[in-house]
Amino acid sequence: MGRISEEMSMREVSVSEDEISAGDDAAGDFRRGQRREDALDDAPICLALASQIGVARGMPRDPIFATPVASSAQRRRPIRHRLLRDSEFFKGIYLHLLLPDIYYRKAKEEGWRARSAFKLLQIDEEFNIFDGVKHVVDLCAAPGSWSQVLSRKLYLPVKLSPESVDSDLPLIVAIDLQPMAPIEGVIQVQGDITNARTAEVVIRHFDGCKADLVVCDGAPDVTGLHDMDEFVQSQLILAGLTIVTHILKQGGKFIAKIFRGKDTSLLYCQLKLFFTEVTFSKPKSSRNSSIEAFAVCENYSPPEGFNEKDLHRLLDKVGSPSGMEDIDCSSGWLEGPNKVYIPFLACGDLSGYDSDRSYPLPKSADGTYQSLDPVQPPIAPPYKRALEIMKAQSQGITCDLENLSIGH
Repeated sequence: MGRISEEMSMREVSVSEDEISAGDDAAGDFRRGQRREDALDDAPICLALASQIGVARGMPRDPIFATPVASSAQRRRPIRHRLLRDSEFFKGIYLHLLLPDIYYRKAKEEGWRARSAFKLLQIDEEFNIFDGVKHVVDLCAAPGSWSQVLSRKLYLPVKLSPESVDSDLPLIVAIDLQPMAPIEGVIQVQGDITNARTAEVVIRHFDGCKADLVVCDGAPDVTGLHDMDEFVQSQLILAGLTIVTHILKQGGKFIAKIFRGKDTSLLYCQLKLFFTEVTFSKPKSSRNSSIEAFAVCENYSPPEGFNEKDLHRLLDKVGSPSGMEDIDCSSGWLEGPNKVYIPFLACGDLSGYDSDRSYPLPKSADGTYQSLDPVQPPIAPPYKRALEIMKAQSQGITCDLENLSIGH
């Protein structure tokens, strides 16, 4: 690798911190439509890598990329990178990490707020989860791509039908702690999915009825430590299951994002307590490099005599079958002779677009590519306050933290 690095021509390019930390949209759009034919030569090839692994100034240099790592105090100042060019290998890395994947582009072209919309569509292609659904709840809904799918697949076809009446319209309730821009046919509830009052609000919107389908694409901010991320995600799913036991009708369906790991079998057994059919599925639009998958739970059938207040006691019992209260809930006993084999199914057109592959950018008649803006920018991003503080500090203004907006 050292010899390869020496053979590559190198140069310095001044890169501002905004370009490094702008996130998926800016990295995907490469400064919002400023791509050129010579982008591979003129653009900073290591920009996406710097964004992903914190490569900047202040830490030992990487032997291959020859780029130092920055401290947080340095992130407000322009950074100079030694960048590699004229290498097919690194051009491939640039294409894979800096340019958007095909589903990201298609989402903007088709009007979806996020690429995750394709995941729910592909799950429906395989499992027909929308059949017969009149009442549906979207947990952790922001920014709203799954709510968009529910609106287009359930609400709009009925509304546009000349024979439909108001009583036939499906009811869709979206729940999230963060506000999101309105979506036609979607009732928004800003609340906590672990709060019993939230469940009561949902049932009131359904006029006392319960949901036919509950979907949840929520995920924590990942740390990169897979065991930790898997655990936190499983707790989020179980929090979702708490409200599911209050609002889902018998025979209903529950779709939730999971992170695959060593305790996946425990989560599977916990979900099997309440659903007769549980399948873990990987949509084609979900990257192979991601540990993400989705639990498709069908035919909600809680144990006889089940009381919602006993939920966590039942879940702990699955992880500690001996009944010893001092043993942490774990999946260790599910190995060996007790090993559980989990149904796992890939869904979506397997001959369709590959989310891990880079595709050429579509060109217009004049040979240029016109990048599209995001369908719906966040209306109250959680990082808004931090941006205001940084802007004030860069202008030499003393920050009054009490008066800065907090995203409301």
